[in-house]
Parts: sequence; structure tokens; C-alpha cells
Amino acid sequence: MNTSKIDYVTTGGAFDVIDFMEARPRLVAELLRVHVDDGTGHCRGCSWRQAAVPIHPCTIRWYAERADEGLQHRR
Repeated sequence: MNTSKIDYVTTGGAFDVIDFMEARPRLVAELLRVHVDDGTGHCRGCSWRQAAVPIHPCTIRWYAERADEGLQHRR
């Protein structure tokens, strides 16, 4: 099943994750700082957790970017 990130976030409570992050701006800033491209197209922030390193941007980065966009609109 090929599901894009856009399809995924419109189902199953993903907006709850974004709302959770938006309530914690320092968390969002830290996630954006850590989950960056490692120079090979993979996520540096995810590399310590698993052998198969996710492609950058990883899902955590994607959520943090959406939360940051929401925070920017509120400023």
C-alpha cells in the first residue's frame, strides 16, 4: 500500500500530534534542530534508534515542520 504523508496525516489522529507539538514550542525547535539531513539523504536524529535510517525528512521532522508552521502563523 503506497500512502503519502499527506494521506497519512488526514487520518488517525495525526492532528493530535501536531496540536501536542504546537503546545510545546521548545520541543518543536529541538526536533527541528536534531532531525536534519545527515548528508546522505537520511535523518541524523533517527539514526541512533534503528538500523534502517529513515529518509530525510523523517515523519518526526514532518510533524515538527507542520507544528512550526502553525506557531509561525500565530506570531
